[in-house]
Amino acid sequence: MKNQKLKQQENNISISKDELENLLKRQEEDILSRLSVQTTQIRQAPTPPPEELRQLKQIDRTLPDRIIAMAEKEQKFRHRATYFGQLNFILLVSIGYGIATIAGIFGSQVVGSIIAGGVSYIAYVFKTHQPKPPKQNTKEENDG
Repeated sequence: MKNQKLKQQENNISISKDELENLLKRQEEDILSRLSVQTTQIRQAPTPPPEELRQLKQIDRTLPDRIIAMAEKEQKFRHRATYFGQLNFILLVSIGYGIATIAGIFGSQVVGSIIAGGVSYIAYVFKTHQPKPPKQNTKEENDG
């Protein structure tokens, strides 16, 4: 019975509104002092955002134009590399299967299979190989 009364008294602790607000404020300050926030900005666009371009223009007025020209050259290169890479892949595989068919017609099915497999493998390697980026003009080449 005594234990029950003590528990009731413990649960009926009263605290003033100001004390409660101070306690909550101290807890909030304690929590905020332990927090650390890290932000990461990831951009996948070929060019910086407009605000960054304006800042770069303050450093060198030609930087935004050079950055945009660089992005355009890179895009043109990627489109050409993709187009010619796919075209070469199709041509190489077609030639390999043509040779394999001709070899098969003349009774050399093993040789035809080996040729077809080899050509397909070579085509796969060329298709998955990343092309080298275009050469950038050096300052000396631009001046000369």
